Amino acid sequence: MARLFAAVDLPPEWKAVLSAAAAGAGGRGGKPTARENLHLTVFFIGETKPDAVPDLIRELETPLSRLAPFSLPFSRLHSQAGRMLWASFADTPAWRLLCGAVRLAAAPFAAKPEPREQTAHVTLARFKHGGAHLAPLCPFTPPGPNLEVAAVDLMRSLLSPLGPSYVREHRFELTGEQAS
Repeated sequence: MARLFAAVDLPPEWKAVLSAAAAGAGGRGGKPTARENLHLTVFFIGETKPDAVPDLIRELETPLSRLAPFSLPFSRLHSQAGRMLWASFADTPAWRLLCGAVRLAAAPFAAKPEPREQTAHVTLARFKHGGAHLAPLCPFTPPGPNLEVAAVDLMRSLLSPLGPSYVREHRFELTGEQAS
């Protein structure tokens, strides 16, 4: 089985500053997310039969090619439920449209579709025993006011005792026209 999810990869400048903030959380008892694993999850698909992956790619291709690239404003660095450190982005109509398009196309392939809308965030660190409330103590200056979203990746999650690693299965460029 392939453990899949759709995500927005981050450019190097965002990974650099978010990784530094995650490292700061590590000094406060959190387990930082590896730099190469930082991303915004659009939709978690879950366990999927490997032979279904080409069909999933075909189902995602058309709706994603119709969407235009967009800017996602940075919101804040904060604790989520006291157990995670998040970098959150604004919930924009373009983000909701992207998540909805992916959810609609990928849900038939999902082992257990998530019942809630996806919040635009990057998980920087996880805390076993709480402590994410220390988020304001982690140094962070975003590289700009917005994250530019121009593609969505279909990712495979490989789990190991050392932690997860992610492999890109396919990249979908957002090539639609901006609404006027």
